[in-house]
Amino acid sequence: MPKFRSILCIVVFLLFASIALAQDGSGLVPMVSENARPTEIDFTVNSTADSVDINPGDGICADSMGRCTLRASIIESNALRYIQNIYVPAGKYVLSIPGTDEDDGYTGDLDVRDEIFMFGDGPGLTIIDANGLDRVFHFKNSLSYEAGMPGSVIQWESHLHWMTIKGGYAPYGGGIYHKLGGLVISHVEITDNTTYSTHPCTLTSGAAVYSADVMQIEYASIVNNIAPSIGSDTSLGAITGSTALIHYSTIANNQVDWAIIIPEDSCDVLHHDNFLYFDANTISNNAGGAVLVQSHQVILQASTITNNARGVKVDTREDSSNLAGLESRFVTIADNTEYGIRIESADSIGSNGSIIANNGTDCILLGDQTISGEGNVFSDNSCGTPAFTRNVSGVDPLLAPLADNGNGVPTRMLLPGSPAVDYAGGQCLDQRFFTRNFALVCDSGAVQQDAPTAAFAPYVDPAFTLKGNNVSAVNDSVYINFSEQMYNPAGDGDPDDVTNLANYVLLSPGEDGVFDASTCTSDFGDDTVIALDRLIYHLIFPFIEAYHVLPGMHTNHMVQLVIDTSAYPNGLSAGEYRLILCGNLRDMESIPLMGRYTALAGDQVFDFDVDENPLATLNLEAYFSETPTVEYVEVTEDLEIHEQIQFLLIRTTDQVGLNPMSGEDLANYQLVVDGPNGILETTNCASVTGDDILVDISSLDSGAFLDHNGLPTFVNAGPSDAIRITTEQPLTLDRYRFIACDGITDISLRPIDGDADGIAGGHFIRDFSVIIALPVPLAPTLNDYSDVLVALNLPTVSDVPAGTVMQIERTTSGSASIVGSVDVGTASFVDSNLVCETAYRYRVRLYDANENQFSEWSNYLDVITANCVTSLQHTFGLYKEGQWLFYAVDGYQREDVRFQFGPAEPGWTALVGDWNGDGMPGIGLYKAGIFMLRELDGAGVTDISFDFGPPTGATPLVGDWDGNGSDTVGVFVDGTFFLRNSNDTGLADLTFSLGSASSMPLAGDWNGDGTDSAGYFENNTFHLAPSGASPTVNASFSFGPVGWLPIVGDWNGDLTHTIGLYNNGLWRLRNSNTAGPVDYGFSYGDLAGGWQPLAFDGDTSGINRLFNATVPTPRVPIIPGPSVSTPTEAALDGYRPAYDEVPIEPTPLASVVLTLEITLTPEQAANPLSTATAVPSFTLEPTQTQAMQIISSLTPSPANE
Repeated sequence: MPKFRSILCIVVFLLFASIALAQDGSGLVPMVSENARPTEIDFTVNSTADSVDINPGDGICADSMGRCTLRASIIESNALRYIQNIYVPAGKYVLSIPGTDEDDGYTGDLDVRDEIFMFGDGPGLTIIDANGLDRVFHFKNSLSYEAGMPGSVIQWESHLHWMTIKGGYAPYGGGIYHKLGGLVISHVEITDNTTYSTHPCTLTSGAAVYSADVMQIEYASIVNNIAPSIGSDTSLGAITGSTALIHYSTIANNQVDWAIIIPEDSCDVLHHDNFLYFDANTISNNAGGAVLVQSHQVILQASTITNNARGVKVDTREDSSNLAGLESRFVTIADNTEYGIRIESADSIGSNGSIIANNGTDCILLGDQTISGEGNVFSDNSCGTPAFTRNVSGVDPLLAPLADNGNGVPTRMLLPGSPAVDYAGGQCLDQRFFTRNFALVCDSGAVQQDAPTAAFAPYVDPAFTLKGNNVSAVNDSVYINFSEQMYNPAGDGDPDDVTNLANYVLLSPGEDGVFDASTCTSDFGDDTVIALDRLIYHLIFPFIEAYHVLPGMHTNHMVQLVIDTSAYPNGLSAGEYRLILCGNLRDMESIPLMGRYTALAGDQVFDFDVDENPLATLNLEAYFSETPTVEYVEVTEDLEIHEQIQFLLIRTTDQVGLNPMSGEDLANYQLVVDGPNGILETTNCASVTGDDILVDISSLDSGAFLDHNGLPTFVNAGPSDAIRITTEQPLTLDRYRFIACDGITDISLRPIDGDADGIAGGHFIRDFSVIIALPVPLAPTLNDYSDVLVALNLPTVSDVPAGTVMQIERTTSGSASIVGSVDVGTASFVDSNLVCETAYRYRVRLYDANENQFSEWSNYLDVITANCVTSLQHTFGLYKEGQWLFYAVDGYQREDVRFQFGPAEPGWTALVGDWNGDGMPGIGLYKAGIFMLRELDGAGVTDISFDFGPPTGATPLVGDWDGNGSDTVGVFVDGTFFLRNSNDTGLADLTFSLGSASSMPLAGDWNGDGTDSAGYFENNTFHLAPSGASPTVNASFSFGPVGWLPIVGDWNGDLTHTIGLYNNGLWRLRNSNTAGPVDYGFSYGDLAGGWQPLAFDGDTSGINRLFNATVPTPRVPIIPGPSVSTPTEAALDGYRPAYDEVPIEPTPLASVVLTLEITLTPEQAANPLSTATAVPSFTLEPTQTQAMQIISSLTPSPANE
């Protein structure tokens, strides 16, 4: 280790304040001593094996053999809340479980899905080697911040410290792929990693690191990484990042296009204000260029860029809304082969106190670009600085070769006689963080020639006092950050020991307000000495799980001075303080402490302020949407809230941090609703009092609201100042009491000041009521309609008072009336006794009778009832288990005839067809391969029976397949039609495939040419085909809801068959084979299922003859009409729907007649599709008689069906 004098900084830890970064001059410190490890280690890796955790989430890192391996520690950490501290001792950890593209860490790379703080024993000692298996680490943390420019407070989430990462092999992100969340890499060597392709979003690689979010790299060595190409026209980098802050690091000897790339935004980049902040680093000896920035800002400060193929390239892409920019301060860019800087398009280019020299060309400035600034030294005239500025061109800056000149990062010193000496002004910067004594002028370039050979002290002056927005919730500790590992022998009695409390004096001024003491041994006067309880020294300061609020506390060589809380129970009060560090403090190499500006050893004095240290008080907020947005209200006492509450949130005043461990403890909360007595009686979290009713809390989540894409976003991560309380159900319509008890503590573990009396402790109690106005319902939707009725789907309404009803209003011809009032849970409403072909308007509103409260009316639904049925002339039938019902419609004339024919058993299918071509339809039955047909024959009937088709699995159908005027039979089996041209047993005359095994076959004359052809119905869609030997579908369309039965007939007498639907007594017909509205709609039949619809193209006289009805006999019992039911299927888009199970009154019957049962006795069927000639037959038995039905005409009325 180089022998530099120890330096220090101090800081009182403040929530939400950035903690000073370690100004470490040691480069890659080789070892973390045992007594300097984090005091709270969650997992210590104790095996170099590569194996998985056996039970993730149990809090124990253990594989199947009980070992805590590196992979097991990460898998276990992924399953736990909060940050886990993982210590990886010295050793070589080789990944050996194959399997890429798996994101839970079980195979391939180490997938980190939640925050970790991982540290080893040092680069070269703790070595994590992917051995070419995959990349090494894949970070995919949760988003918890919105990135800003340097100086913003950023919540870093995962950390890697003190290790070597090597041997990665992946398409991009060879060593580390950082997908989401903050990442800090410190004291890490990333070496010998390889990428073989590019990221699909940015077309870059990142051989060492690929970051799609915000990352910070410090005290790192990025060396010997390899990308697939090395050229100026491609952009494959060692480090690729959307937003990168890089400090005190060396990036060298990488075989890549560019050492660092900040690409244009694309699909995998979260932040649109990307930038590169590059401070105190060296980029050298890379095969490609040093820095490429596309359409973003780059700040180079106190850094060296030398001996690369190219220097710095900045460009604004043509398709980008972002403007690129470059600002360099005290930078040395020298001896790069092609150029020093190349600016193709930029918003601004500034350079101050820099050396850009001895490159192939110092500057390439395209267009009218110029460099502003002064104090720069150029070796040629290519940089185009304005003539009036103080810059020098065409000179050799006389730079020494690259070497370790202090602080561990190689730099290039100025040789004697260099024109860069004392040429710059302003505040001098030195890459080694050395400083000139009382300098009025500065050397140009990255190093100051006459700076002392000692590190400077990170300064604590009025610019760093912790005031204003940096108010602390924890003033019980003072943190001191040394730049070197300090002398720390065993025990704490050695006078030079960094852990000896005698080396620290903390004072507040006396009554005169002036500090009297300035050394450890001076007279303290009336200064007050602040009692210190203990001291903790860390080489790496840990994240503390119970607090979860040390963002950025990744500094090194830190001392924590803990205030004696017995003397100062509330920590440091607001005021001025002085910390004196005694001069006998020294580093491990016995170099004493030295001041920054004075460069003098001895006692060091630091003055700082502490603002008011408030107790945590609470506010309660109610949110009205699932995700936290601006839709909330602060809940004051007895507030009436008029919206349903999705969740509650308590938030501390003044952004005082909460201890999330107590904040997420359900025992610290109580939420109750008043009982029947109407009085809220519960006053604590221990029990529910009186008749109060407990409201179940389903989850508690600590976090904070941060700005994300312009919206406040609640993130479940530290630092936390809020707790989200989610209940099992939204809070609605009641009076509530919320209690947050004093078991909740702030970040310093003090109880909250719940009752806001200025004293820690006391419960926070807030009463409120939810009184919700009735919501405006949506408009009703159309479910079904006919010529005389409209069936409505009523909108769904929730979270309304019990007993609320929905009123339905109908308007026609400008006259409105309430036609119904139903419970809000009712799904449908039928308005009947309407007029055909008439326009109606419907809307709904809610009514709460208890409060006599109405909602606003919904929007209107407009409906026109179906065509009047005066043009409908057809006979419709129903069949079930031997019962035949016929409904003859002739305009307003209706006839209803009913008979018994065939076996009174299930499984038979009714048929209708003109079997002999006489123009009079006959009837038939089919079951298990047996057809039984009846046709008119003069004054009598003829019955025939034959077998055709298999005994199971066939569906019968009827049609005139050859256009000869006679209907014959066919069967449909598993998507194949088998059709006969004669009604007898035999082989199929026509066979073809159409549809599938689940299709329902259809037959009809679709084009009116006199020949029937096939079709099928499936998934609520009709598919129709023309006649022919190998027909294919030429028309497909949907009509009606799912679950209805198809029917085919010539409804309007135009000799063309069209489709229709039937469902439980409801008939909906179309006059064309296209999608569209209902042309005819009526009700006839029973709501009970199992009835088969029939289309009978004949009158009742033919029906009477078919059923031999010449003598009146007892009639089939009256079949009940439809009754009220609930719709089960919604209408499809694009056409008016039909209604499923509409509540409709039964069709009136004018008279009744008697019926006798007719029994059929079929013979045994032959084999399906057999060539046998036997034709089974049946005859009327002697006991059979005949029945006749005569229905008187109904009086024509457009409103009566």
